Amino acid sequence: MAIPVIDFSKLDGDESEATLAELAAGFEEWGFFQLVNTGIPDDLLERVKKVCSDIYKLREDGFKESNPAVKALARLVDQEGEGLAMKKIEDMDWEDVFTLQDDLPWPSNPPSFKETMMEYRRELKKLAEKLLGVMEELLGLEEGHIRKAFTNDGDFEPFYGTKVSHYPPCPRPELVDGLRAHTDAGGLILLFQDDRFGGLQMIPNHGGDGRWIDVQPVENAIVVNTGDQIEVLSNGRFKSAWHRILATRDGNRRSIASFYNPARMANIAPAIPAAAADYPSFKFGDYMEVYVKQKFQAKEPRFAALANNVFAQVIFSPVEKIKKMKELKIQRYPGTKKTVLQLSELVRSMLDAFAVSRILPVRPTPTIPAKVPAVFEIPITIPANFGATSMWFTANPALPRARKPRDTDEQNIAPEGVLNNGRAMSAMAETTNPTVISEDPTNVRE
Repeated sequence: MAIPVIDFSKLDGDESEATLAELAAGFEEWGFFQLVNTGIPDDLLERVKKVCSDIYKLREDGFKESNPAVKALARLVDQEGEGLAMKKIEDMDWEDVFTLQDDLPWPSNPPSFKETMMEYRRELKKLAEKLLGVMEELLGLEEGHIRKAFTNDGDFEPFYGTKVSHYPPCPRPELVDGLRAHTDAGGLILLFQDDRFGGLQMIPNHGGDGRWIDVQPVENAIVVNTGDQIEVLSNGRFKSAWHRILATRDGNRRSIASFYNPARMANIAPAIPAAAADYPSFKFGDYMEVYVKQKFQAKEPRFAALANNVFAQVIFSPVEKIKKMKELKIQRYPGTKKTVLQLSELVRSMLDAFAVSRILPVRPTPTIPAKVPAVFEIPITIPANFGATSMWFTANPALPRARKPRDTDEQNIAPEGVLNNGRAMSAMAETTNPTVISEDPTNVRE
């Protein structure tokens, strides 16, 4: 099984309908496809290959000497020599990477790098915006709808960045991934991958039985995939696909990915009506705060974290968060695994069955008495790698709707569950005593 390879030049010719159908299948059934004859000059693509290979030669020693994955693998090999059990590296990637944006400093060497890559980025941006138009046509949206969503109706510019990666030869590829499995957070991703060395794999959205499929190298093709925000905008019709890059013993794989994403302040919401509202509405920046902590985990909890508008509205920027925490006398102890939450009447009034039913279960789930006084404390263990921008419960359909407690009443409101929230709880809690909030840092990189 191979992912579709589509001749993009036929979209404007006599075969436009057939080509549009191929693109629809690529977006819906696969989540990944390759475009050839995109209109990007071959000589430009050849120059891009050269300057990116040249710049890695300047970075190679740094990768070998300071990359955390290189050091971690060396320690594993030493342990093997001592007869100790080997375990795959799960929290880092065998990847040399840097990013390019128009308003950030660029490498000055090799001299032709900036000129070549700026020209390439202009061409890729035009291709990305043409593909947005294709998606709008396939989804039955008015022209320009997706760009309006990405820019908050013209208030901001969409984010457009390029990630230049190399995956050098790895002596023990079974012990580390080139890039761990994930879905992309943003909008549309255009990848110019190495046409000599493979390693990129994906799982089709439909019909692949959950098996990893190689994204075969095709000379001067552009690989297209969609991110989580397109999944939301299309209300699940164009789903983001899981993908990864395997480390290999041979070859130095080059990978140049350009991301056409919403602005951080853009409001993202389903644009396609459905019988049920399957996806939440949120600011893209809020989603990214969840994503950077959970990039290599299932995407559904990320959507669930923002599923309730009440919770989404209380996610603040880092500066606002610190200010709010000071106002509420909330203390944070990074690295602490135990958390004590003193829930106020305001918080309890929001713990209704609807909120709980929209959140996926997590472990562990300490037992909380069914009847609790108006003021109580709950000891909670926060699992590593769960972001503090979400509120987590085990689903409990028997949970009654919270109501305002009376002076002589005890309220049956507490599910058996886990609450793990820094930002939402800090915004909603009205406590007189300090609340300890724990956030376990991770090594996740965007």
